Amino acid sequence: GATGSGKSTSLAAMLNEINREKPVHIVTLEDPVEFVHRSVKATFNQRELGVDFDTFANG
Repeated sequence: GATGSGKSTSLAAMLNEINREKPVHIVTLEDPVEFVHRSVKATFNQRELGVDFDTFANG
């Protein structure tokens, strides 16, 4: 979708729902990190391109 169409917001809402309901480990690879997720039930590892890894293939 186009810039500003709500892709990141929609994904953040889905991750927040999972975080409220399930004790799982979620790893995100982002460029850049747009929404910081704090653990409720889920554990998050948010990794940023250029900071934590050099290419998505190596992330």
